[in-house]
Amino acid sequence: VVGSALVGQEFKDDKYFHGRPSARVNSVVASLASDRAIIVTACVGDARQAVLAARRLHPDIALIDVSMPGGGVRATRSVLQVSPLTKVVAFSGHDDQGVIDAMVAAGAVGYVRKGGSIVDLKSAIHRAAAPERE
Repeated sequence: VVGSALVGQEFKDDKYFHGRPSARVNSVVASLASDRAIIVTACVGDARQAVLAARRLHPDIALIDVSMPGGGVRATRSVLQVSPLTKVVAFSGHDDQGVIDAMVAAGAVGYVRKGGSIVDLKSAIHRAAAPERE
């Protein structure tokens, strides 16, 4: 099972689900939940909340929005400090190679463009969760 912490967007009221859901976030969460191998364990609105959720939950995957409040690069570094076994997949509307390189340098193992297909997003999560080959 892939335990996925969906971070960088607001979802609903709960300890690790903050704010009001947007139609887009509801759609992404529902689509991810339709994959029985993915469990969305948290959905937060900023880098600080992402780190707090990662420290508490130690998810297998953290989907980090590059443009999240507090910064996606900062969130990635901090999430990996508190949960070193977590794999980060960057989620962004940017095609800027500098942004992609910064996320990879911070520790992201994958990158998915917003507006792409949900199949691409699920595939990136599954690739990140796959055991590393020597």
